[in-house]
Order: sequence, then C-alpha cells, then structure tokens
Amino acid sequence: MSNVTFFTQKYGAFFIIVLTYLVSRFLGMMYFTPHNDEIIYTQLARVMAADWQKYKFFSLHQMGEDYFEPLQFWLTSLTVDWWKSPLTGVRIWSLLMGFLGITFTQLLVVRIWNKTAAIFTGMLILASEFFFYFDSIALNEVYLYGMGSVFVYLLYVGLECRNWKASLAAALIFLAMLTTKISGQFWLVFALLLPVLAAMAQHSKLMEMIQILKQNCLYMYGTVASVVLSAKILHSFIIPAELRTFKDESWQSGLVRDVGEILEFPIKEWMSNLSFYVNQILIVELSYFFIPVLILIFGVGIWLWNKQEDCFWKYVILILLYLFSFMPLILIAKGTEIRRLGIGLYFFCILLGVTLAVAYEYLPRGWRKIAIVVILPILVGWKVTDSYASLLKWEQTEIAFRETKGWANGAGMMEMIRYVEQLPKGLLIVDAQRGHPATALHVFDQHYPQLQVIDLEQHILDKVRDLYQNVQKEGGNLYFVFDTRRRGERTWADVISNHRQLCAQKKVISKKFRNEVLKNTAIVICQTQGFTGDITPPAQKLNYMELAVKEQTELIKRNPDAILAYYNRGKLYAALKEFQKGIDDLTKVIQSGLVVKGSQVPANFRNNAAVGSQKSSEVQKVVRGNPFHDVYLARGSAYIGLGEYEKAISDLTKELEFDADNPVVYNNRGYAYKSLKQHDKALKDFNKAIEVDPHFLQSYHHRGVIYAERGKLDLACADWKYICQQGRCEDYEEAKKAGGCL
Repeated sequence: MSNVTFFTQKYGAFFIIVLTYLVSRFLGMMYFTPHNDEIIYTQLARVMAADWQKYKFFSLHQMGEDYFEPLQFWLTSLTVDWWKSPLTGVRIWSLLMGFLGITFTQLLVVRIWNKTAAIFTGMLILASEFFFYFDSIALNEVYLYGMGSVFVYLLYVGLECRNWKASLAAALIFLAMLTTKISGQFWLVFALLLPVLAAMAQHSKLMEMIQILKQNCLYMYGTVASVVLSAKILHSFIIPAELRTFKDESWQSGLVRDVGEILEFPIKEWMSNLSFYVNQILIVELSYFFIPVLILIFGVGIWLWNKQEDCFWKYVILILLYLFSFMPLILIAKGTEIRRLGIGLYFFCILLGVTLAVAYEYLPRGWRKIAIVVILPILVGWKVTDSYASLLKWEQTEIAFRETKGWANGAGMMEMIRYVEQLPKGLLIVDAQRGHPATALHVFDQHYPQLQVIDLEQHILDKVRDLYQNVQKEGGNLYFVFDTRRRGERTWADVISNHRQLCAQKKVISKKFRNEVLKNTAIVICQTQGFTGDITPPAQKLNYMELAVKEQTELIKRNPDAILAYYNRGKLYAALKEFQKGIDDLTKVIQSGLVVKGSQVPANFRNNAAVGSQKSSEVQKVVRGNPFHDVYLARGSAYIGLGEYEKAISDLTKELEFDADNPVVYNNRGYAYKSLKQHDKALKDFNKAIEVDPHFLQSYHHRGVIYAERGKLDLACADWKYICQQGRCEDYEEAKKAGGCL
C-alpha cells in the first residue's frame, strides 16, 4: 500500500474537513460585515499596537465601558496593521482558534468514542451557523471555544493516561483562557465531568465505572483542582491587581444573578432564557431538522438502553455534558445573547456526532452508502443556499443578523465604508457612539486617507462654523455621519439632520437583511454646503442643551464610571450657567487620572490620532487630540461664572500645559486677572490671545476696557474700532457718544 493510499484511508476524511473548514472560514473572514463589538476590539488592538508597553493593560485607562482581559488583544495587536483592512489582521487569529477547536474536538471524540463519531462531529461543526460566524469574526468567544477544546482534550488525556505533561499543558491553556475572558472559568463545569468519562475509557459498564471512580477519585479530582488552582495563581501574577479589581460590580450585576437572586427562583426569566436558547440558537442551527434531531438523540439513547450496550452510560454522560454546557447560563444570565448561550453547541455537536455514528454503524453496509449519498448533498446544498449565498449577497447570515440587532447591527457598515471611500477630501465628523458607525469609520481610516475623522462632541458642535470655514480654506468639505436611533432624543443628530445647510446633501443607508429592514437605525451621511450662521436659535439651543444633559445623565446611571459622560455633562451645565454642577462633574473627570499631557491617552480610545494619523493644521486649531484636553479650561471658566477668580487662574494656568496656543485660555485668564484688578497680568494675557489669534474679538474688547480705565483712550478706541469693523460696534458706538472716540 502506498503512503498516499494509507494517508487517504486513515486521515482522508479529517483532511477534507479541515481543508473545507479553512476555505469556508476564509470566505467568512473576508465577507462578514463587522460586528459592533468586533470593531471596538479592533480599535483597541490598534491602540495597543501603537504603544504596547503602555497599553498592554488598557482597561486600567478606562478605555471603554467594560473590563477586558488582555490576551486576545496581545495577539491581535501583532497583526492588526499587516493588511490594509485591520479586520483581516484581527480575524486571522479567530480562524486559527477555530482551527484548534475543530481539530482538538475531533481528537477528543476519537478518544471518547471512535473515528466515525469524530468525523460526524467535525462535519457538524463545519456546517454549524454558529461556528461559521464566530470562527470568522474577532470576538473572544471563538478564543474560548478554540482554547477550551484544547483544554478539555489535554485534561482528558491527563486523567485517562495519568500523563502529568498533558495536565500541565491543560493548566497553561486554562491560564490562557482566564487571560482572554473571565467567563473562561465556566469551562470548569465541563472539567468536573471529565473524570467520569476517563473512568469509562476502559470500563463502560456502570458498576465498573463507579469502582474505578472510587479508586481514582482523589487522584482525578485532585488533578482537576491542581490544574485550575495553578492556572489561577499564575493569572494573579500576570495580571496587575488593580486590573483584576477594575471590573465594575454594578456592570457585572447587570449581567449575572448572584446566589440570592437564583434562590428567589425567577421561573419566568429562566423560561424566557430557555425559550431564547431554543428559538434563537438551536432552531436557527438545525432549521427543519430540529425535531428529527431531538427524536434521534433520545431514540438512540433508548435503543442503547434496551440493547444493554456497554456505551449507554457514556452516552448519558455526553448528554449531561451538553445540558451542563448551557443550563447554568440559563439560570444565572440576566441577558440573552447568542454568543454567550451558544457555548453549549460545542458539546451538542459532540453529542449529535456520536448519535449519528451509533445510528450509522448499526445500519446495514448497503444502507450506509445510501445514507452518505443522500445526506451529503442535502447538507452541502443547505449550507450553500442558507449560509454562503446569504453571506455573499447580504454580508451576513441569519445568526449573524440575530446576534446584534438595532443600531449596533453590522448591516450597512461596509456599504458605508465603500461610500465614504469615494468622498472628496475633507473633515468627517462622526457619531461619538462607542461602536457602529463611528468606531468602524476610525478603524477603516486607511481606506480614505483624503479624509480626517473626528468624533462629534459638544465643543465640536459649538465650533462647527469655524471648522467649516477652516476646512474650506484647505479646499475640503465637511461631512457628518451618524445613525438615526432614538429620533427626538439625540439632540445633535436631529439638529444636523434637519438643518438645510449642515445636511445639504444626504445619503441614507438602511440596515437590512433579506426581507427585514431594521427600523430607526439607518446610517445618515450629510455634506455641509454654504453654512455661515449658528446651528440653532438661542431658545432652541437652550432646549437642546437641557435634553443633552438628560442624555449624559442616563449614561452615567448605566455606568457610574463613564468619565466622558461627566465631561460632557459638566460642560453643558456650565453653558447653562449651572456652574457648581459643572465644576463637580469636571472635578470628577480630573480626579479620574485620564487628563494627561500629549498623546498619553488615545482620544476617546477610538480617535485615529491614537494610531498615528495626522490632523490638518487648520482643523487642529479647533480640535485637540485628547478628549479631555480642555477640562481645566472648562472648570476654570465655570469658576469665573461663580466669581472664584483665584481658582479660575489656577485652572487656566494648568490648561496651558495642555494647550499653549488656545486664545480662549489666555482671554479667560486675562478676564480673571482683570476682575482681580491685576491689570498688567491681564493685559499680558489679552495681548497673547490676540497674538495667537488676531481675530479674537473678546480680547480686543477687554484690552480696550483696561486701556480706557488707564486713560489711554486712543488705544482703547483702536481696539473697539477694529471690533466694529468685524461687525460688532456696541463698544465703539458707546465710546463715540461719550466723546471718547472720534
């Protein structure tokens, strides 16, 4: 027998499964529209790649609302910039993890059952909607599945063969899982049943298995405990203590029930979770085969029982493993998400693979060939029409569409990117929402180098006229991109969308999949033309600011550590002349430790300044890189509103360490000095403000007042006359009436 023939007979089916896996996942990697969280993770990988030493534990910098274990980002930061599309650089690791998953799952099933069951299990994973999607995108669930399958296999080998090397390797893999996501601990549930499976390796009869367990219980569960404890101890050395305690308890309590809540027996919520699991995961996975598959599983179990087969109890353990893989989540989870509850599909594929193998092996030989000839074309046809055709046309599949609905759904993202690629050069101001569409636009910024991308915040909205004029000076255009969720509540989006000049040309991209269109979540791209005035009348602007305060307050209620929300609300309070409230919020921002010089904190952790792109000099006059760049300016100005001029001077002096070329800082500090009758210092600041910006009219006004108080009417009149030439003649006309100016 030739080597090729031997390989084909022994490994041919596994080779075909693995090859098909790589082809299908590569297709998914290239075509799936980006998941909302995936795009955030990609931006975090870029931040880490820009300065790995500083940001290797980026949750310490409160970059994002959640706590993140770092291993996934350590890996993806290595490759995120290798391709033009950063998604390719992070998704390549998902493909690798999925490859580990399907490979070690088949190896495990060979040891637990036989080669036939392993082949069926591999085919089921290959055909799975869930694994097709999550093996193709950069979420950490695929890391847990890939590493988890390696962990279970190695631990099983360690228990079955008393192989300490395999157990040590299992501990290291479990360490990697803990350093990827906290929920990696959930795989301990599976580890507790592995000694039972190991005891069945050579003794499938129930009484023999129990006897083996009695004899080896201490060793087996001692090994499991040693593996787990050693991994957790190493994890505590690798991860800084402050990072381990960073996780917000209120955020965590919003995801899982504690023991007290479980003992209240919330039957209604449990049934809701179970219904979600069945309808959104199992039925989507199995489609029309759902009921036949359940009948087959229980039918095979009853058949094995009646036949008094030795493998019956092993089959029961596989059923228990599957139930243990999702029932605890049903009990503790407060929310329902496909990616978290879908972990049970790993053991479902093993259980169903074994079931099919049992049914297949007890068929007459002639019927086996018929079964393969009938089943394979149905399976291939189903996948081609239900998954691959859908992916190529809609850039999503059914389970991908269900995974993230609403504004965060990835539908329309790549259409948006392709449209933005064609825009002429200019400034792109994007929705400051974490995730879609803003983060996607930052992540793909290499696709449109002619555009500068910044986040829209209140101070940007206040200066939009200056931005538009500066962009026009450079021969560019001004664009806005946002989604239409919560119309009537998101004040600035309504302002821009309804403004004839700010949104003179509008492109609307609907979020749709097959025959379903997600309502109130479309992406809007506006181009500004001919804008010269203020955005809104004063009364309407006041109303918008009050609504914006409510928005930021709601964000703070959901996440008390949302520093950016305190920053925005503090500035809004100051604009509404609620100065003390503004000072309280801005003080919290300063105390957070995020207000640092230069580029130490990436702007809003999404801003492309964090990964080295250059802003135009004109726009840089209006927009600074750090999201909290002007917090001392804002608080100092609020102190002026309260008449606390010494505190104002202290803050404004501190602000100059961040922004030494901002005329507003010098003007406001000059006003504080003027109010304290320190006119020499005030004049020095007003002169500096005018030097930085010769058109800064407020400083001309205040300087003129000081000149007039000192009897230098010629200098005062010169300043006020210049202001009048710019269209503001109140000072000059009043001085003329008083006979002070000619």
